[in-house]
Amino acid sequence: MNKHSEITFIKIPQNQIKKLKDDPKFIIIIRLGRFINQLMFCVEAYLNFTDDFSPKGLRQTQNALYFLSGVLYEAFRIIPEIGRIFPISFKKKEPFVRFFKDPYHQYLKDHVLNKWRNGISFHVDSDPISKTLQTLNLPKYTFVSSTSDQWGDLHYALADDIALNFIIGDRHASSEDEIEYYRTCLQLKP
Repeated sequence: MNKHSEITFIKIPQNQIKKLKDDPKFIIIIRLGRFINQLMFCVEAYLNFTDDFSPKGLRQTQNALYFLSGVLYEAFRIIPEIGRIFPISFKKKEPFVRFFKDPYHQYLKDHVLNKWRNGISFHVDSDPISKTLQTLNLPKYTFVSSTSDQWGDLHYALADDIALNFIIGDRHASSEDEIEYYRTCLQLKP
């Protein structure tokens, strides 16, 4: 943990807050602040455990990525709204327009990030778990792992394996090589 000798605060007077409560520009700035806080939380949670291959480290890195996918999906929603509320010249806006119209980025938003967000990150519904379990075919099923009897060291490995297989999709669910490939890409080696 970093120790700071001095913390800087930017405060808004109470009488100004009353004026800002209904201002769409202020509300979008607050939403942007939430997005940045969530993004930084996920990135730090991931980076703090990238070299830790213990059950706890795997749990932290895997779930940081799952939550990061949900946060990135939210970026696809908030950035166009920022552009509408804070008009900028077309020259400055044009790269964003190209980005959001690009078929790859549309697919990423609609079929990958949205799936992660709604299927495993922000919701813990039975349907994705049940459907994934129907096709799940792993050489071993580790329900839980830990390096100690401390609650914080537990990793419900099967729950995250199911989440990972939900992301990969049915056509890859029985291939241990595919799972290892995705784990390697995500640095989630056991």
